[in-house]
Amino acid sequence: VTAGGQRSYMAPLGFINSLMIDFRCIIVPRFVYVTGEHFNEENDIINQDILDRITQLTIAIKSLI
Repeated sequence: VTAGGQRSYMAPLGFINSLMIDFRCIIVPRFVYVTGEHFNEENDIINQDILDRITQLTIAIKSLI
């Protein structure tokens, strides 16, 4: 999830609620929040901690399937 700034980490909750209620999507209750400072000019993630957290999240999701 990416949003406006450091304190916008709750911004995606409205969208997530809509997906759950309106479209009956299954939502993984964890997400990785990043801001623009974590990307370079080519929109690649440059922060190793963020990359590690994305890897951990994908491993957790894969174990649910």
